[in-house]
Amino acid sequence: MYRWFRDIHLFLAVLAFPFILMYCVSTIRMVHRSWFSDKIHWTEREVEVGTFDAESGRALAQVLFQQHGLRGEVAQITSTESGFQMAIESLGTLNQIQYSRQTGKATIRSGVVSFLQRLAGIHETTGLRHETNLSNVWGLSAFVVSIIFALLGLTGIYMWFHFHKERKIGAILLGLNLAYSLGLIVLIRTA
Repeated sequence: MYRWFRDIHLFLAVLAFPFILMYCVSTIRMVHRSWFSDKIHWTEREVEVGTFDAESGRALAQVLFQQHGLRGEVAQITSTESGFQMAIESLGTLNQIQYSRQTGKATIRSGVVSFLQRLAGIHETTGLRHETNLSNVWGLSAFVVSIIFALLGLTGIYMWFHFHKERKIGAILLGLNLAYSLGLIVLIRTA
């Protein structure tokens, strides 16, 4: 039985390793922003789109998706004096759209972020209700990896408990790890 648990533990660790590495790199980038360049390369263009109300911002987004090649999720729609503005975000690209009711045109300001900024964006992506399939696949992958982490912990505890001589030091390390993790959670929630 021990050997079976050891093989499962090893297989799960190898399977989760790319995700763990991505989370490590993106966490370093998120915590130490000053170490990295956050330069975004912007381009701007103006396109004809027709007439829309601020309430039909999503309809404008559909026109931009179908006729002008934009991809992503509508992040926000805000009314302005002459029309409205909105953002469409995808992993690696930010699109800021300024729409004018008088001209029926939209100014699209597109910015491409660096690879590390993309990793940070992926790190922050949650859930399964995205407009893009890639984000939904990522959300499902994060869920599966979370289950893998739980299984890694359980198989690791089983293997540790199997060795009688290691139980005392293992219990101390497990207790310290639990106290440290819970302490971090409390600090994050109260800070």
